[in-house]
Amino acid sequence: MVKFMKNSFRNNLWYLAHPYTADSDEKIELNVKKANIIAAKLICAGLFVYSPISMTHWIHKEAVEMGLIDKSEWDLWMKFDYFFIENHCTGLIISPGWEDSQGCKEEYKRFQELKKPIYLLEEIYQELNIRE
Repeated sequence: MVKFMKNSFRNNLWYLAHPYTADSDEKIELNVKKANIIAAKLICAGLFVYSPISMTHWIHKEAVEMGLIDKSEWDLWMKFDYFFIENHCTGLIISPGWEDSQGCKEEYKRFQELKKPIYLLEEIYQELNIRE
């Protein structure tokens, strides 16, 4: 990970990667809740955060209910997220459990390719004195 720069950290848009896909709807909803809690903590600490789970989960559910996409649609959302990664986000904040998430691994890889900074969530919490 890169050296933390507290002042510049607050003046940029950061991408929050968190596991989403799970083997049950209940576990997916739990992942959504966890991502929302993390995003809330970061935003309330003064950071600008793009949380794809927080911002697209309900859109995904509505699109499935309307028959616009299949419940397992993945490529559409990765394309959507890559737009933010490539064009708007300064760097990545990555949540625990990312190593077991295909989406998080893809996002991590893309940030590496773009040579944008990557931070573990624990580093951010520690630096900004945010309680877990």
